[in-house]
Amino acid sequence: EAWEVLKRVAAYVKEAFGLPVRVNTNGQGSLICGRDIAPEFAGLVDAVSISLNTPNPERYAELTRSRFGEAAFPAMLDFAREVKRYVPSVTMTTVETTLTPEEEDACRAICEDLGVNYRIRLWVEEGKVTK
Repeated sequence: EAWEVLKRVAAYVKEAFGLPVRVNTNGQGSLICGRDIAPEFAGLVDAVSISLNTPNPERYAELTRSRFGEAAFPAMLDFAREVKRYVPSVTMTTVETTLTPEEEDACRAICEDLGVNYRIRLWVEEGKVTK
């Protein structure tokens, strides 16, 4: 499983080089692994970035096409809630131009409720940042 490899690489990077480790994720690792993996981040990972994508569970299922269907959205939120207990910096992200201002506000409210950071990433197309 990729999570086991990631843990070994993170431990090596921290031990050999003393570098901080950031993990970018869809937040579905606990679903994929069949257990709560958030505690396993403790001491290995310094920052986690989770793709929130949308405040709407149905739209999230449509966008991500997760094999877990509509169970993926609440599981991703649960992961964010749990992992912040073990990782110093947790950020959830969306991409600019893909949401309405109201949807961005709803995403911001979700993040505030979870106690994590919210960031709107730039849209990048073919290596170019667009506005």
